[in-house]
This record gives sequence, structure tokens and C-alpha cells, in this order.
Amino acid sequence: MDGDGAVAGGRRSHFTELKADPGAPGLESLLAEVNELERMRQLELDAVLFVDVSRRSSGPRRRSTRRNLERMKPPRRLTLPATLCHVRQAEITNSVVDLFIQLVLKINTRAERKVEKELGAELKKVNRA
Repeated sequence: MDGDGAVAGGRRSHFTELKADPGAPGLESLLAEVNELERMRQLELDAVLFVDVSRRSSGPRRRSTRRNLERMKPPRRLTLPATLCHVRQAEITNSVVDLFIQLVLKINTRAERKVEKELGAELKKVNRA
């Protein structure tokens, strides 16, 4: 574990959830990611502040542990989580798109199977007649 741990009641902290991956493709995962993206956007972080930060950077995620943040001085203690939020907002946006595409493909596959099954049943009826 990265030092962020669980909070009282066995739930994960918001900070731990922020760094978590979306999980298996499905409606629940998609809705959870959309919810997380909405929370990120409520922070209203100005993108101009992060012009020099790579959206592919893993540094903020690795360094943003509770233990590391507790050891930092206030300016850096605030900057690192803000940078993590900026990077994660881009990642979450990408994962929402990916989850949506996967969900649509899953729905399409189920629909095709259902149609094929119904056509097969109809063909059997025609062949018997």
C-alpha cells in the first residue's frame, strides 16, 4: 500500500480513490469515473498553472502519499496534490471515453447475440414446418 490507507469504517480515503484505476468495464465503473471527473472539475484548477507538467507524468502519483505529504513544507504540500489532480483529470477523461466505448461495444455484442439467437430459433421453426 502507498501509505494513504483506509479511513475509519474500512472505506478508502478520497485521496486513495483519486489515485485508483477505474476497474472493470461496466456501467458502475463509468458512472464512478464520471463522478470523480465532476469532483475534479469542481476544484477549478487553472490549466495555465500546469503548462509545464506532462499529462503522462507518474511523478505526482508516486510522490503523493500521505507520508510524503506530511513531511513536506506547506507550499509543496499543496502543489503536489494540485498537480496530481491536474494529471488525474486528464487520465480520468481518457478512462471515461475508454469505458464508454467498451460499454457500447459490450451492448452491441449482446444485441448481436440476441438477434442471432432469435434468427436461429426462427430458422429452426421454418425448417420444421
